[in-house]
Amino acid sequence: MMRARLRTAALSAALLAVLAGLIGVAAPAHAAGDVWVDDDWVGQPNGTPVATPAGTKTIGTDAFATLTAALATAPTTVHLAAGHYPEQLDITQSTTIVGDGAGTTFIDRGPSPLAAVGTTMPYVTVRNAATVAISGVTVQGSGSISDPSPPPYAVGVLIIGGADLTMTDSVVTGMMNHPLSGAQGGLGILVGSPPETGSLTLLDSVVSRYQKVGVLVRPNSSAHIERTEIIGQGWVCEIAMNGIQIQGPTTVIDSIIRDNRYEKVGGPGCGGDMSSISVGISVSSPTGPVTIRGNTISGSEAGVYERQTASNPIVIEDNDVSGLLGDPKAILGSYGLYLGVDIPGPGVVATGNRVTSSDYGITVSGPQTITSNLVQGNDVGISLVDAPALLAANAILGNTTGVEGAFANPGANWYGCNAGPGDTGCDTITGGYSEPDWLVFTMALGGCTVAEGEDLAVTAAITQTASGAPTSTHFVPALPITPISGTGVTPVVPTTTLVGGTATLQFVGSVVGPGSLSATAQNQVVASPGAATGCGAGGVTVTMAQLPPTGGSTGLQALVLALLLGAGGTALVLLALRGRAARRG
Repeated sequence: MMRARLRTAALSAALLAVLAGLIGVAAPAHAAGDVWVDDDWVGQPNGTPVATPAGTKTIGTDAFATLTAALATAPTTVHLAAGHYPEQLDITQSTTIVGDGAGTTFIDRGPSPLAAVGTTMPYVTVRNAATVAISGVTVQGSGSISDPSPPPYAVGVLIIGGADLTMTDSVVTGMMNHPLSGAQGGLGILVGSPPETGSLTLLDSVVSRYQKVGVLVRPNSSAHIERTEIIGQGWVCEIAMNGIQIQGPTTVIDSIIRDNRYEKVGGPGCGGDMSSISVGISVSSPTGPVTIRGNTISGSEAGVYERQTASNPIVIEDNDVSGLLGDPKAILGSYGLYLGVDIPGPGVVATGNRVTSSDYGITVSGPQTITSNLVQGNDVGISLVDAPALLAANAILGNTTGVEGAFANPGANWYGCNAGPGDTGCDTITGGYSEPDWLVFTMALGGCTVAEGEDLAVTAAITQTASGAPTSTHFVPALPITPISGTGVTPVVPTTTLVGGTATLQFVGSVVGPGSLSATAQNQVVASPGAATGCGAGGVTVTMAQLPPTGGSTGLQALVLALLLGAGGTALVLLALRGRAARRG
């Protein structure tokens, strides 16, 4: 009997446990793992009920006045209300912190002096292999910062110990001495501190007003930076600063990096050599692949300064880089892309970039690959310290000097006219540089006679060299093409653009009889009549169309543009010459 009672009690206890588990599963999502933090609750004793957007919570249980107290409970998610939180945070467990918004929610400087973590004094530390997400907050330096630097030096966010941080819709600002000094410290975000490593994903955020570096990625650490603004101090004479400094595998995509400046004519304390310039993105012997794509980089002595190359690939593509050409404060000049300075290697590919307004558009030291860039309006477009691995399909236009360097280049580039580099209408070359076979502008017609209302195929292109060799791998970047009207034909679209090396020309045949077609790419005109289009002195002839079946007349028909993509990635464009059908008596 006693054993039966014990079995019954055990079954009852098990049933209660199962029911308790079921009740736990059905509990509201915010009841377990979520906590709320509001600086308005400072001074409230534990056990006090407080109102939150998710209902009533209890101070000391799931509601707190400080982030430090909330993080001590190892929460799944911290809901951070608008306010100021002057704390030095040490995040050692995986969690998510959701702020009310970067414009209203501030993690301010904590105790003074800040506690040192290695050689740094961070406002926020993420470590211990934690996976952490932070959104909608501003980490800001405020007041007088007198921490010695270096070391230890102030850091807004430090990621070490194998931790992984995703930071979204946030701001890190003011990591600097007040006033700004020449101390070589003060970082917005530091990823890794050897031998410790970390990983960062930074999205839709801003890093600004740093003393030395906006984001620094140490060797063997990694970062992905996208749709983010990295904003320096503008011109200063106290310290050379870098927007992003890369030493580990990193991608920087669709971001804005601007206003990192240092030099000044006659300015005391300013640098006088290449080691003392400010850089938008600095790449230094990375321990993994680096991609810099689709960014806007401006207002720096060097846009991208790749100081060494290793076996890891470095891809710099589709960026818009503008320098400081003509700025009297930039005494050493400015550099759009400065590639392969210390250890030449084959790892750098620069393609599809637009480089303008620099004293030196692209500087190449080592066998780098430079293709399909628009290098325009610089003092020196491309400066070759060493022979590149490949220099081809670049549009080198409107520079004081197109290319300088004592090399013969087997590649083919476009210099703004068909005569070739150094000739009238084309960019100049100096220093013994030569290019035996360059790209030329052509226009090919599908026929020399067209009836009213019929289509005539026309291809305008920069896809072959002066010797007639076709290009098949690399194509010039997007360039404007200007159609010009001639006898018997009228342009429908006044301007168009080369895409994949080819362009569309649209005309309408307005007068039956001899006609002409003409297009301009930079300083080069190609036309029909003319041997270049294959129709010789006869040019284009518009003939009378056949009568419509009804015998009626047709008006001027609409032009139809068809873009046919070929397997090689080039385009064939249809030029419709349509006229009025004549009515026969």
